Amino acid sequence: MLPIDKRIDTLIKLALAAPLKAAGFKKQARVFRRSRDDGAVEVIDIQGGKYNTGGKGEFTVNLGLYLPQIAAMLDAPLLEKPQEYQCHFRQRIGALLPEKDEDFWWPMDTASSDEALAHALQQAVLNHALPWFAGFTPEAFQAAGGDFAQLPGGAPMPLDPLHAASFYLLLGEHDKARERLNIGLEYRKSLAAQIHALAAAHGLTLKQESQP
Repeated sequence: MLPIDKRIDTLIKLALAAPLKAAGFKKQARVFRRSRDDGAVEVIDIQGGKYNTGGKGEFTVNLGLYLPQIAAMLDAPLLEKPQEYQCHFRQRIGALLPEKDEDFWWPMDTASSDEALAHALQQAVLNHALPWFAGFTPEAFQAAGGDFAQLPGGAPMPLDPLHAASFYLLLGEHDKARERLNIGLEYRKSLAAQIHALAAAHGLTLKQESQP
């Protein structure tokens, strides 16, 4: 039997290569990316377990959505091929599955059926990951009440206040952007300078600024 890393690579090819290519994704190692008409980049990253060895291990799926409009708003470098961890909104596949377990991993050992694992991986990505990306279109997001918590699987984790506020600003939701920035000032004090800069650039008055 193949070593665990080779088996995972084979699973990815068997489960995802054809359907994701048909859906417009391009594969690079264990990462699939798809560029949208609005410039956003959808990222699907298959991650092997840290302690995979021999014939035993595990894997999971990480999702990311990168929006160049947010990068520009925050004066960040524009990335053509972002990694999942560089995306503005991120989610673990487990949060989208019926198990609702953000730390969900598929275990593998010498007794595991690669065909069954490939089927489970394919169904998870096609039935849960792709709809998650679709939730970030302006129409779908506004249909969800403009509430990140109402997205499939709940709010992205971690939900950066700057990214959330920028997304609201792109939608013209200034009050919701202000709310997110105020939350950021309370819980992410290390971002205070950036939060104030974003607020000033868009004429938003924050709580601390409005107090006498």
